[in-house]
Amino acid sequence: MKTLGKIGAVALSAILLINIFLINSIKANTGDWPVPPEIFSENAILIDADTGEILYEKDAYAKSFPASVTKIITALLTIENCNLGDTVTFSYEAAHSYEPGDSNIGIWANEQLTVEQTLRAIIMASANEACYGIAEYISGDVPSFVELMNTRAKQLGALDTHFTNTNGLHDNNHYTTAYDLAMIGRACFNNTTFMEMCSDTTTYEIPPTNKYKATRYLRNKHALLKNRAYEYEYALGGKTGYTEEAGHTLISFAKKDGIRLICVVMRSAEEERYKDTRALFEYGFNNFTKTAITNETFASYTSTNNSGYVPKDFFDGNRKVLELENNMYVLLPLGADENEIKATCSFDSDSFATCSFTYMEHLLAKANVVINSQSSKDASNLPLLLEETSAKEIGKKYKVISFWLVFGIFAAVALIICIISYLLILNKTEYGQNLKLKRRSKKRHRMG
Repeated sequence: MKTLGKIGAVALSAILLINIFLINSIKANTGDWPVPPEIFSENAILIDADTGEILYEKDAYAKSFPASVTKIITALLTIENCNLGDTVTFSYEAAHSYEPGDSNIGIWANEQLTVEQTLRAIIMASANEACYGIAEYISGDVPSFVELMNTRAKQLGALDTHFTNTNGLHDNNHYTTAYDLAMIGRACFNNTTFMEMCSDTTTYEIPPTNKYKATRYLRNKHALLKNRAYEYEYALGGKTGYTEEAGHTLISFAKKDGIRLICVVMRSAEEERYKDTRALFEYGFNNFTKTAITNETFASYTSTNNSGYVPKDFFDGNRKVLELENNMYVLLPLGADENEIKATCSFDSDSFATCSFTYMEHLLAKANVVINSQSSKDASNLPLLLEETSAKEIGKKYKVISFWLVFGIFAAVALIICIISYLLILNKTEYGQNLKLKRRSKKRHRMG
């Protein structure tokens, strides 16, 4: 029986080793993504600002309260709808629109500030009454401006967001997600005026006005900026937020070696939001690299998937050419095989399609594709759509199966069959019984 136990143990060990091999093989086929850092914040996301590619997310689609990070869209709409030199006159309601202890710069009723001064008060000092006043200036009243905020948010891809005020003071119906804030952040990152103000590390001065006889001094609160508590050399500022219900929130922008990243953390703590953001920026910059996608490389990403198109010389017959509207890039893990990029297209019309690029099941980017006749351009390196061949039919013709995965499965099955056969021979045949008798005899001889 001990011999049988040893055989069983050996068999079990072999099976476990094969299982480990199979798991590693499967991992190799689904792709290895860099291991992210452990973070404290309950909701977080890290994206490439240029493509929207998600490098990391933690409950990024859960609805949360944004607090003062709300003000990035208030500021963005201000830039998009006003001239910086225009004058804003603050109403009594605007001047008294906050509670004691809320962020403000003490604007008085009927006080006049320029749009730039108001905007600086929003971005740098997080002034609640400045948000109220600029909403009245742009839309006539706050509810109308809030409608504008919600409309603009949806245009930017923030589909799970609902704003009820301009500043983020708590309201149960005022919510967003980390993902949605990152989408709004992309528009902010592409706005030079917004970025100049949110990254300004100098002290901005508002001189005396018609109602306030002293100079006001504004300073960015974002602690990743230069000469701040958590200074990070690649940080370009952002917006902080806090309410008791929301916890500490933060959106941050950073740039290194041509890569622009946006990080959002929510439901965090005062210091941890900066530590988490810095760790995620380091994760992004240290583990990913740019890879260009052009019409010269496009075909190689489409020829081995189920997308419904093939390289130029694969079939004869009527074909149409798929061409990217613009060359682009994606971020890939360092050392990644570019040939593992796949592209699939959904055809919106006879002239346009939307193409999704993936790497080992990770969505890298989406791009617009133009459908042209083959004769329209030199199509030697472009994927071609067969006019009468469906994507489903093409998919049936091409199926890529890992050799090592198949080999591992056969090896495991073969080993199990061998073990079972051996045990059956040992216990159920005359040969096996004689073999066990001989072993017992040898054992008794050694013991004697």
